[in-house]
Amino acid sequence: MTRTTDAFAAATVADVLAVDEATVCDAATLFDVPGYDSMAIVTVLERIEDHYGVEVPPRDVVPETFSSVPAISALIDRLRTDATPEVTAS
Repeated sequence: MTRTTDAFAAATVADVLAVDEATVCDAATLFDVPGYDSMAIVTVLERIEDHYGVEVPPRDVVPETFSSVPAISALIDRLRTDATPEVTAS
């Protein structure tokens, strides 16, 4: 998890829900924030894919993956790492 992905996750969820970032960051779980439901999760997922040029695999489309800013940030970091091609010496 990085500050950049934490900030993106918090800002994205706050924007989708039309709340301030503090509300998102202070929530024990994002499911405690009014309006955070399956439709909000799909919107967050689409924004992650569009912003980072990655695809969230179906196995990751589960509530736990989208339950908090750190969980979303960890998903983004993993997807970005998985999408980075390995450089091998010739």
